Amino acid sequence: MATKTPRFPSIQDTPEKAEAFAEVERIVKDLHGASFKVKDDNGNFLGPFGVLSSAPKTFVPYLDYTLAFFKLPHVTTKERELAILAAVSVTKSEFVEYAHHKIGIAQGLSQAQVEHASSGRVPIEGLSDREESIYELSLSLARGFGIIDDKQFDSAVTLLGREGVSQVAQLVGGYILVSLLVNVGDVRAPQS
Repeated sequence: MATKTPRFPSIQDTPEKAEAFAEVERIVKDLHGASFKVKDDNGNFLGPFGVLSSAPKTFVPYLDYTLAFFKLPHVTTKERELAILAAVSVTKSEFVEYAHHKIGIAQGLSQAQVEHASSGRVPIEGLSDREESIYELSLSLARGFGIIDDKQFDSAVTLLGREGVSQVAQLVGGYILVSLLVNVGDVRAPQS
């Protein structure tokens, strides 16, 4: 079977692109370890990075923005993955689901919890009340594109504070954008 030509090939034709390419590889390896696959066998970026590599002016600022998702003070790493999987349950981004399935398990979620979360099912057995509340908030934010009722908003503020609700909303919105970039690039999960 022939390999499909990527919609956004990773061509380092300027010093600006070469610098951005090196930075994305460094950041992803720092966050997820050396075994995390950031490029395909032909050297083209996976995930949102192929699309972004065609627009180098926004590439590094985007990296800085998404890197902040991994340092949110009001959300644990496990809660972050639940929020991302909630967004993926709406966007149906194959690559993002693949990547965060692995990351979610590495952050302490079980296989069953990851599968339930990425399919938008609640409740999810074995989560704490806080984790389940964050997942349900994230799912509502993703499904409603940010529109939630006052009762859910007030409940979320009681649990997380306004800054925490803002962080969860930015995380969900950010991963809706990640999914859009991955989907427009037609990036699929690597074949094992």
